[in-house]
Amino acid sequence: MSWRDVTAKLNSQAVFAICALALFTAAIAFSLRTATSGAIKAAVFGSIDLTRSGQMTDDALGTAFAGFALSLLAVSPILDLAGAKRVLLAASFCYMAGPLMVVLPPTLGGRVHTGDLVYWSLAITGLGWSYTEGSINPITAARCIQTPKPSA
Repeated sequence: MSWRDVTAKLNSQAVFAICALALFTAAIAFSLRTATSGAIKAAVFGSIDLTRSGQMTDDALGTAFAGFALSLLAVSPILDLAGAKRVLLAASFCYMAGPLMVVLPPTLGGRVHTGDLVYWSLAITGLGWSYTEGSINPITAARCIQTPKPSA
């Protein structure tokens, strides 16, 4: 086995591990979004309008799915132009920026409308979700196609 074959195998394994980590991050972000929905309802939307706080929370959580659907539609065709590495880096940025936008408003002292920031943060998390799904699925499929089948 040549050095080139060894490095190609290691690179393939590293790419697969990075994709698995990205998918795990998407799952954690999804479960955190679900787990914090009650606190967001009480702390953010309950202070805005108590009678509609449930609907406002559902609308905010829905922005993540809208961000996922719309950007997945856009990411898939341009993945070859942008490159999977850049798309995964954009996903990691979204997974860091989204939760920070939820945590940050109390420290700003009321200078930002918290409800709008929650909507935007969940939409950015949805973008990260679609960037993850839009890049790791083709990478994994390409890896499976390139992996030689064991001979019988």
